[in-house]
Amino acid sequence: MGESARGTVPWVVVATVVGCGVVASLQIGKAVIAAPMLKAEFELGLAAVGWVTGIFAVLGLVGGIPSGALVARIGDRRTLIQGLCAIMLGAGLGALSETFAMFLASRVLEGFGFLLVVVAGPAVLQRLVLPKQRDVAFSLWSCFMPAGMALAMLAGPLFGDWRSIWWASASLAVAFIVATIVAIRKSEAPTTSVRVSLVNDAIAVVGNRGPMLLALCFAFYSLMFFALFSFLPVLLMERMEVTHGTAGLLSALATAVNIIGNLLAGHLLFRGAGRSTLIVSGSVAMGISAIGIFLPLFGDTETFLLCLLFSAAGG
Repeated sequence: MGESARGTVPWVVVATVVGCGVVASLQIGKAVIAAPMLKAEFELGLAAVGWVTGIFAVLGLVGGIPSGALVARIGDRRTLIQGLCAIMLGAGLGALSETFAMFLASRVLEGFGFLLVVVAGPAVLQRLVLPKQRDVAFSLWSCFMPAGMALAMLAGPLFGDWRSIWWASASLAVAFIVATIVAIRKSEAPTTSVRVSLVNDAIAVVGNRGPMLLALCFAFYSLMFFALFSFLPVLLMERMEVTHGTAGLLSALATAVNIIGNLLAGHLLFRGAGRSTLIVSGSVAMGISAIGIFLPLFGDTETFLLCLLFSAAGG
């Protein structure tokens, strides 16, 4: 009986894949916590700071289906490794940037790597994890985004400058390139029929009302999420007059609460809650919370509590 059948290797695979996802999402979180430093060094306005993180969402919009096609063409493991390599190169280029144009180009490269990782990761899990373990594996995978962002916001203030953060993130990418090579076995070469099927499936999805409505819901979710968390440390520092380290700690807490929402949603679905009900409830809670956060209606403590509710409901 092989190791996969005994269930030992799949959990190493799960840890590695989730770790790759955390490294990928850390690239978003590091820009959020470094926003005050980037704003000062490159003399940026808030709109430009928004692009530093928002470029990832734009790349996801235009590159999701092509990234899926790449997985089908070269395999999930190779795509995962290529994504981590792009993150490593992008982070290194960003750390060496002397102009904002060069820095933004590095963010595009990082964003491309992020996209490859988040598309390839579930494909690896689907291929290697035993069916009875997939629910748990994908529940853990669903937490990679808030976990990576929270880690970045928690650790970011410990570094002396933003370039050190970028070098550290590049080093983490290198570590998980090695881990992926060691822990994840190669997939079989995809056939031409698989590639053609993917194109047909993509066309079918675009013409299907259900998936497109879900995509629209997630687009609005991303819009709200990035609108708040791209500027949360700046908002806390300017509105609550806290230090950079405290802003990082509070931002990490607000981001980590999203994990609770992820796990609670999984529990409610298991207990029979309707998916549509959860989506509508979460969207309404996020919308109401956002009004209280962005409009000066409440005090500092109440506003931060609304940030926690916003994050949990989003999860």
